[in-house]
Amino acid sequence: MKIRADIVRTYLTVHTWVGIVSGLVLFIAFFAGAINMFKAPINQWSTPPSSLQTSIETEQLQFLVDEVLAQYPAARTGFKLQFDPSAAPISWAEDNRRSKTIQLTETRWQANINTAVTAIANESVTEALSEAKNKAESDNHSIEVVKVKPSVLGGLIDMLHQTAGIPSKVGGEYLGVWVTGSAAMLYFLALVSGLIILLPTLAKNFLRLRTQKSKRRFWLDAHNIIGVTSLPFHLVICITAIGFAFHDQFYGGLSWAAYGDKPLFGRAPLVIGGVPALSTLLPVSDITERVHQVAPGFRIAELAYMNLNSPRPMVLVSLESPAHMVRGAHAAFMGLNPFTGELNASSVIPGKADPWNAVVGKLFSLHFGSFGGNVTRWLYFTLGLAGAFLFFSGNVLWLEKRRKKLAEVPFGDSEPKGVRFLSALTSGVCLGSVTGVGACLAASKWLQLYSQEVGYGYLWVYYVVFLAVNAWAFLVGGRKASYQLMLLASVVWLAVPATSSLAFLWPELSLWVHINLSSLAVDAFALLASVFLLYAGYRLRSKILHAARPVRVI
Repeated sequence: MKIRADIVRTYLTVHTWVGIVSGLVLFIAFFAGAINMFKAPINQWSTPPSSLQTSIETEQLQFLVDEVLAQYPAARTGFKLQFDPSAAPISWAEDNRRSKTIQLTETRWQANINTAVTAIANESVTEALSEAKNKAESDNHSIEVVKVKPSVLGGLIDMLHQTAGIPSKVGGEYLGVWVTGSAAMLYFLALVSGLIILLPTLAKNFLRLRTQKSKRRFWLDAHNIIGVTSLPFHLVICITAIGFAFHDQFYGGLSWAAYGDKPLFGRAPLVIGGVPALSTLLPVSDITERVHQVAPGFRIAELAYMNLNSPRPMVLVSLESPAHMVRGAHAAFMGLNPFTGELNASSVIPGKADPWNAVVGKLFSLHFGSFGGNVTRWLYFTLGLAGAFLFFSGNVLWLEKRRKKLAEVPFGDSEPKGVRFLSALTSGVCLGSVTGVGACLAASKWLQLYSQEVGYGYLWVYYVVFLAVNAWAFLVGGRKASYQLMLLASVVWLAVPATSSLAFLWPELSLWVHINLSSLAVDAFALLASVFLLYAGYRLRSKILHAARPVRVI
């Protein structure tokens, strides 16, 4: 396919500058997004084990709910039931208000049936619970309750993905979300212009990685291969990211133009007669049976009871199924009235949603990768890291092109200010975010031991490391700092499995290690990341020092 040279040059200019302007923000978003594909394992890895994290039978769960509601008034506004063996069966908080932003200081209470009660031998479950009920009336020790601070590490990485680490808020929304959304708009221009640039040589050079040519040719081929092969993925992420960032504006415009006074999304129906009595709450078994009738083939992950003290009560059901494209990051949702079992209009279930919610749900699922189970999760993880490399390599290409026009000088000391600035910024921002996330993981278990405010501890660790890395990059220059910071990042990521190894070998340190596949995978990935950064750092160091060595004239 032939395209006029002047048109290609125009699109090359567009592609270059929109890529440079948005690339560093998108690097952080893609890197954190890739890590966030394993948010649940990361939270479990960073959470101390609890004796309450054991699964119980449905009849026991109902007994537990009754006891918690009878003994703890804070749970009467709302509570959560977990159906995961690695989590406590029931938990609640003093403040059940929902927020768009992460709660760094959230405190929750968790409960389970007393181990002495569950250990009653030679009796049926019903008989055991009957005896426990009688015992509860006399000594009030039928359940165990602990106060915990849930891990926010996965949530903070998710916020990093959404905001690129820009912490300010505007109107209750993170400013970084709008910055990331704006970067996604530029990202769309970069994708379209990049494709147009490649069209004349696409058939000839597709999938060609010329390692024997110049350094710039290698980076260009790698950049093009990743960009073309993952183009559908990038288009989906780009479009949905814009929607996520400006959803309030989009929905506000739709309401004004098309819906008028009619709500765009349904609400929990108003209960006639005021606030229902808690004694009329449907049994958990009735709720689960109703859910399975409406959504067969799904596994119930969580029941979140909300607004129980209001005329609009609801139980939000989280449903998991690898065979379906679900709207949430990990689950589909449906809402029920916890007193009547009536299905709310706000329910979004694959195969049963209205056309609008069906389309939106599929777009959400394509962004989150919440379908296909672990296969899709690992695929999105790989594509996310490849996307981060795409933005990093774009800046490297621009820098190498500028350096090619200059005389060889060590570490860029005589380079123009613009080149030096972008070189330092690229090394600092990219390696700062990589090192910062690794430092949060490495510090996680230690913070649990020595700090009551672990959430704020994560923020201090990330931003201190990120800013220190950027300061070093500007101090010594981006070229020299690049391999130094890679070696530093390697050491930081190595500290993650090292901490788990210490916990396993010396239990007296009061650290912990979860012996399960998902938690061990976190340590394994950190080890692989450390090895890769070590290898890349030494390779880059040898190339930079070789290029800086003066040529001997004989």
